[in-house]
Amino acid sequence: MDASQYTGDLKSVYDVAYALTLEIYSSAANTYYTNCAVTSSASSSRRTTNVGYSASAGNDQAAGAAAAARQLALDPSGLNNNINNANQLLGKSVQQYSASGATPPEITPGSPTSSSNNNSDGLSGGAIAGIVIGCVVVFVLIVAAVYFLAIKGSGSGAGSKADDGVSMQPSDVTVRV
Repeated sequence: MDASQYTGDLKSVYDVAYALTLEIYSSAANTYYTNCAVTSSASSSRRTTNVGYSASAGNDQAAGAAAAARQLALDPSGLNNNINNANQLLGKSVQQYSASGATPPEITPGSPTSSSNNNSDGLSGGAIAGIVIGCVVVFVLIVAAVYFLAIKGSGSGAGSKADDGVSMQPSDVTVRV
């Protein structure tokens, strides 16, 4: 296999096989567990093609995935077995290449995408701080508006003095049409 061939069905089957090996893919539901994902890329040298995997595991699967990753580094035959399983799950028949020389992968606990974490127990600290700051600003604006309306309202009576010291008296204005 050449790195340029690592696309489409081949890539899909190998990604699912890797996810099955790390126990972050449900063969019963034929989908990744919540907040789990696998991405991969291939590069070729003279006679070999190296496939690099990156996996994210949800909190419920992180410990099991880390243990499976350590086992995979010791014995890559589990990945070979899961390539057949992935072919069956996805209804594909891609060629199986032998996995060898696996290095321990790094498992990232948590969400692999921008989707929200379903284990949230409420608003984050930043959201709460934003709400508090917004409420304080609105309160200050209301107090300022009341203050300015009270000042303006107290100096608008008949016969009162304007700011420049000139006495204002009501006058009649007649408009003829």
